Amino acid sequence: MLRYVIEVTRVGDDNLTANVSYESLHFFPLGRPRRLLERRAGEPVYVSSETKLRPKDDRLAAVSNLTGVSAISALGAMGAGIFPELRKELGKFGSFYQGESLHGKDEQIETLYSNAPLAVERLGERLQQWDIGISGMQVRRLENGKPRLAFAHRGLDSPVLLQMESSGTKQLVRSFPFLDTVLMQGQLSIFDGLDSDLHTNLALEIINWFRREETNPHKAQLLCSLHNTDILEELEKEEVVIVEKTREGATEAYMASEISGLRRGGNLRRQYRSGIMGGLPVIG
Repeated sequence: MLRYVIEVTRVGDDNLTANVSYESLHFFPLGRPRRLLERRAGEPVYVSSETKLRPKDDRLAAVSNLTGVSAISALGAMGAGIFPELRKELGKFGSFYQGESLHGKDEQIETLYSNAPLAVERLGERLQQWDIGISGMQVRRLENGKPRLAFAHRGLDSPVLLQMESSGTKQLVRSFPFLDTVLMQGQLSIFDGLDSDLHTNLALEIINWFRREETNPHKAQLLCSLHNTDILEELEKEEVVIVEKTREGATEAYMASEISGLRRGGNLRRQYRSGIMGGLPVIG
């Protein structure tokens, strides 16, 4: 097991530029942490012998002067020691943020599906399994050659284009390529607002894709944010992280399993609504 920590400081008037202020990598032989790499801004980079680098390697000195990139990324690009492989593994992380998604860019998502027939087939199967009235999905071509996603609905003679579908169907269509790739490649996925525009049961079904061996043969993992508290009824406390703002505006996160007195197997939704778990917005 590895534990990677990185601290980033935003700089500039627009806060868009980021500098790495601290970075560390530990592994755990016999259950005890052992440092592989540690880096603080303005200080030499420390590496252990397990990284296959010498402490006086010139590449370490070069990295210590780089403020806008992680040491793992830089050393990986340089081909130094074990870092190319670590960089490759960290590159498997996938993320889907609503603000950066293809929301509102239907032509892009339709072009994506037109080049991925297996994704069309797999999503079509999912849509048919769910009782949302859709019996099929296909890519059609307009006279100008541009692709359009069309959905067959039970009881309708003509298909419905993506632009005319509900917000929930659009959310599924836009996020499915990301989720499908993560599941097929065994990645760690970070998904912001998984339950946006989705019925509780549909959001829970997506979570269950990661729980079932038949839909997650490569042991992909899902880290997602949720706002629908009904989903808590189907989760164990070991699966839940509470996120809340401090009075100073900072964001704190802690495992529900760390909360004293929280019952395992109890109704987490009821316990959360009671306030004992924290993370409830203060209104008024």
